[in-house]
Amino acid sequence: MENKCIESEQIFFAKMNRYSFKLSDKKWQLDKENCVYPHKVVDRMPTKMKLSYLKTLAYYASEYSSFYIQSINNLFYKW
Repeated sequence: MENKCIESEQIFFAKMNRYSFKLSDKKWQLDKENCVYPHKVVDRMPTKMKLSYLKTLAYYASEYSSFYIQSINNLFYKW
């Protein structure tokens, strides 16, 4: 029987303590009251942009306020 090694997915931490998410999560809980659904945006993007968008949004989620992340995600959703 062949064993397959599955690469573990990186966990990102939101700026607010105790909140974390993975790039593949459909819902990113950023703090007690705020969450974003980045895959609603990613599903509409060109393939070449998808991973870069998720990584960039994850970086901002760990460094900036949840409102800022929601604004970015909403802007791209309308685009």
